[in-house]
Amino acid sequence: MSVEANKAVVLKGWEYTRLGDHAALESIYDDDVTCHGPGGERLAGRDAVIAARASCLSAFPGLSIHVEDVFGEGDRVFCRVRLEGTNTRAFMAMPATGNHVQLRWLMTVSRLEAGRVVEEWSVFDRMDFFAQLGAPQPEREAVPH
Repeated sequence: MSVEANKAVVLKGWEYTRLGDHAALESIYDDDVTCHGPGGERLAGRDAVIAARASCLSAFPGLSIHVEDVFGEGDRVFCRVRLEGTNTRAFMAMPATGNHVQLRWLMTVSRLEAGRVVEEWSVFDRMDFFAQLGAPQPEREAVPH
């Protein structure tokens, strides 16, 4: 597929996430997709990815998603996304805080094959996110020398 077609697929994925349309997300992600997150987190399989997005929407109802940049080259699409919402339900085994948060500078790189995301890497400032939630800070990983 062309770079423009791949960008359109990834943008649809963000829109389907915002709408909570989990059935439509199935058309975006390959069955065997692998998603790599900050801190070494890893999700394997389309169901796990969709469940993670559903969990986020559940914890932050009305979550707004703003794709601020999208670039593509070859089989890869880069997005810079800003998420904003209020934490009204439990999230990541933490009780709801009622805090309004802005996840700034979420960046994803998606690799596509035949019009579906087969691999994805996400990076965001976890320390800032947890501080906005008012939650205990996760441990910082040691940087190897």
